[in-house]
Amino acid sequence: MERILTLALVAGTVLAAATSRPERRGRNGLSGESKSLESAEYQQIQANENYEIRDYGNIRVVATSKDKTEDNTPTPFFRLYSYIDGQNSQDVKIPMTRPVITKTDTSGVKIMSFVVPKAYKTNTPVPNNPDVKVVDLDVGQVYVKRFLRTSKASDKDLEEMRKNLLDTLSEEGFTDYEPNTWFNVGYNAPFKPEQTYEIWLKRRV
Repeated sequence: MERILTLALVAGTVLAAATSRPERRGRNGLSGESKSLESAEYQQIQANENYEIRDYGNIRVVATSKDKTEDNTPTPFFRLYSYIDGQNSQDVKIPMTRPVITKTDTSGVKIMSFVVPKAYKTNTPVPNNPDVKVVDLDVGQVYVKRFLRTSKASDKDLEEMRKNLLDTLSEEGFTDYEPNTWFNVGYNAPFKPEQTYEIWLKRRV
């Protein structure tokens, strides 16, 4: 319990350090709001006030599955945080990155991921925990909608965000997306008063 509380404080401090920094976006830019935390690179294909289209290609991540008993617990997050805190084959501390990506599908399967920093992409340490894996996440082109909140989003909130994006795409006449798989994406420490979320829907290309 003491180690979990310590990790929580450290992780929250790392994520919170950049909350007030200006957002960096744009063609070949970085997603997220921080200049101090490395973020997943993307190419912006299209953007307006309602949605964006981005191309992330494959993102090297460290990932762990979430089962239904862990939906409302920090356990999956801390499995990943333990990895970057040194529980890996190289015994190295790896910088925190943005965003935290949770791939979700209609069957209820959820896979939470941290983006691997550039410095470790070609020599990524192997996790000590067998429930944590290094994978290349196939994101490709995605429709993106951003949501700003004043509290942490619940699963119900995230589902409403997804439906909001689906409604937006329907109004725009788009049908070239995968309806049964999506990404819930977060940028902030959970205790921060301002929360930035995105929903990504994979585009068929």
